[in-house]
Amino acid sequence: MKKLIVSLPLMASLFLASCGNAQNNETETENNNAEEKVVVEQINIDVDAQTFSELIAKENGVVLDVRTDNEFFAGHISGALHFDFYRDDFKVLLTDLDPKTPVYVYCKSGGRSGKTANMLKGMGFSEVYNLEGGITAWENQGKPVEK
Repeated sequence: MKKLIVSLPLMASLFLASCGNAQNNETETENNNAEEKVVVEQINIDVDAQTFSELIAKENGVVLDVRTDNEFFAGHISGALHFDFYRDDFKVLLTDLDPKTPVYVYCKSGGRSGKTANMLKGMGFSEVYNLEGGITAWENQGKPVEK
């Protein structure tokens, strides 16, 4: 009987301690998820056509068009480097860029360029700007394209 009386408090202590650890792990997971959300929000800097135009005019960087060949040759921003997002070696091509140089990336409407901006940030690029709305927004603002 004495063993049972001594064992019960010990078992209860162990049970409560394990519950506390489970709660700490859940809190830790929630904190990690919150941090991940912040990182995702910081990865992609979307800018409108006017800001994009001002940035590429005054800063030394790479303007990167990630559309298909046909899209690119139909009209692109003057001086843009062209890496087709759908190429098998697309990520390899991105490694040729200098991560210390600002990259101004665009596509047709912002989807592919947004994904590219995330890739570049994940690769350690410090300044990446995505043209919100893509070249469609650029042209709608009356900005010039080269053919």
